[in-house]
Amino acid sequence: MDTQKRQISKGALINLLGIGIGVILNIWLLPKLFSTGELGVYRWIERTTILLANILLFGNHRAYTKFHADESVGDHFKQAIFSKNTALILGSGALTAICGPLLAPVFHLETYTWLLPVLGFTVAGNMALLSATSVSATTKRIAVPLFLKNIGLRSVMLVGGLIVLWSSFGFIHLMLFFGAGTLALGLGGLYYAWKRVGAQFHLKQTFIAFPSVVRTFMRYSMMTTVVTFGLSTIDIQMLSLLTDYSSVGIYGIAFFMGSVIDGIKRPINQMLAPQFAKAWNTNNTTMLSKLYKKTATIQVLVNVLMVIMILSNIDWIFSLIPNSVRFNAAIPVVGWVLLARFIDSSFGSNGEIIGNSPYFRFNLYFSTILITLVISLNLYFIPAYGIVGVAYSGVISMFLFNTMKAVLIYRKSGMLPFSTTYVKIMVVGALVFGIVIYLPVAGFLGALIRGGIVLAVLAVNRKFIIATVQN
Repeated sequence: MDTQKRQISKGALINLLGIGIGVILNIWLLPKLFSTGELGVYRWIERTTILLANILLFGNHRAYTKFHADESVGDHFKQAIFSKNTALILGSGALTAICGPLLAPVFHLETYTWLLPVLGFTVAGNMALLSATSVSATTKRIAVPLFLKNIGLRSVMLVGGLIVLWSSFGFIHLMLFFGAGTLALGLGGLYYAWKRVGAQFHLKQTFIAFPSVVRTFMRYSMMTTVVTFGLSTIDIQMLSLLTDYSSVGIYGIAFFMGSVIDGIKRPINQMLAPQFAKAWNTNNTTMLSKLYKKTATIQVLVNVLMVIMILSNIDWIFSLIPNSVRFNAAIPVVGWVLLARFIDSSFGSNGEIIGNSPYFRFNLYFSTILITLVISLNLYFIPAYGIVGVAYSGVISMFLFNTMKAVLIYRKSGMLPFSTTYVKIMVVGALVFGIVIYLPVAGFLGALIRGGIVLAVLAVNRKFIIATVQN
């Protein structure tokens, strides 16, 4: 197995282990410790952090992925990116810490005004981890930053939650602990990544202007990021504005369960982004087409299994949540969130392919159209259907967004993400799901039987699966 495959496999395993820790946190520990309102505030801090971290890097991390091997951008490109990123991370963290309390009246967080400076720590830490992942991907070594991001951050929350459980500390103390831990992990990951490529910080490098081609890419990348991550966090933001934080906390459980199927998507996209850029730069459409199909096929294979196990055991999973009756409204939401995430992953790495292509501007155009649609849909669906309405909007938006990207790629290069292997996986998955969903056995025993059926199907088709993964 070559380095690239090993790193993707390690990344997927790390994400799955992180999901395991996330299950303990989101299904047991956090609901046991806090009210739905406090869980909603935590979810708002988490999603707002992700949005701000991606925006405030101003496309620097994506520019490094695309141009790190391009000799035309100059000898000092690596040093300049590192110096600018470091300055952005430290400056953005300080600015967000100072200005965080100003968001309190906008998002009805007056009770937590003095806690909001913690955004400075979480934003700076996440910016550092994003930059570290992009840099490490270009050296085909993403395991360490992925470990820090997916296992490290959740472990910080787990340790902090256990301290709260066994002491007199409370929600605010956990958030402060989480902020400090995020910053520490982020700076550690950033040091590791830039150490691998031999970059050093020089203050004068922060003032060096990039070539126009890099600036253009960064400008569109930043605008695309604003819209794309605005799209991915708009559900929480609009719920907090149109309902209350208790609803946000309940929706957060469904969002977590739906997001577990992203466990394979992130390492694939992060590891292959430099390969997509290289293929476009050398006009290697054969390589692009192969990667495009494989990213869709592998994600569908893994996600079909996850969807089957989650949806067929959904009542039992919710019964494990302490005082689970509080979260019953989230049960129907899980299916819709899973469907939205499944649609997004089923089209393969289309966003990364476009983002590293000569047509990168279209990511911005599509995202702008879509976020306008999502806001309009949410303004109707949330008042009419509550938290389920957010999920309806998500399904519609993910289908339209990915359809537009797939059509663009096909029209520009004749590539599609679908294959006969892809169709076989979907058909077999639908048949298995139809069998296990109607089994008249509930609880833990039902979960064991359903898991046994899925394992039996995997065993029967093991040669097909191995060939699909290794090809």
